[in-house]
Amino acid sequence: MYASTDAYYATHAKAYFENTAFRDLSATALRFLAHVKPHGRIIDVGCGSGRDLRFFRAHGFQAEGIDACEALCKLARTHSGENVQGVRIEDWQPDKRFDGVWACASLLHLPMDAIFAFFSRLRNILEPQGAAFFSFKSGIESGFNRQGRYFMAFSLNDLQDVLQRYQELVLLEMWESSDALERSEVSWLSFVFGLARECTHG
Repeated sequence: MYASTDAYYATHAKAYFENTAFRDLSATALRFLAHVKPHGRIIDVGCGSGRDLRFFRAHGFQAEGIDACEALCKLARTHSGENVQGVRIEDWQPDKRFDGVWACASLLHLPMDAIFAFFSRLRNILEPQGAAFFSFKSGIESGFNRQGRYFMAFSLNDLQDVLQRYQELVLLEMWESSDALERSEVSWLSFVFGLARECTHG
């Protein structure tokens, strides 16, 4: 959606990979995996370095990823050994359903209407007993930072709007955590959604 954000990752793919590929997000990932069928199929939306794809594979899950940055896709494929498709989140058209959707610090680069549009698609992406994870920076203002990357603020009020608009979604878990990159001024809101039992695909 935003050319400068895309340009940042294209230009800094190697540095971004080196800064994120070996950060420890295992506690968050395991918290998510507790909601996913063992050995289930997971899509990593905005997979970046492939760090989490590698983690899911090591824990016996079938994982694949998408990312808008072709340079990161190549690095993620090598690092994780998994299939990674080069496509924007807004343009992604899955050809199957998933037991888990993992969108770690990825939807926050989209405008709010695109974020809500993705939530609206979950009933057609998730298996009936599937779970979807999302994380957003907490306490920020929406806009472009000095590096040219766009960030959308997402609050608990926005979460309530999601649940009111898309009543097929059920909030399974929510928590706040510190920053994996050890930035003292940054914290994260994380959510896990499931589908309501009466939800039918279509």
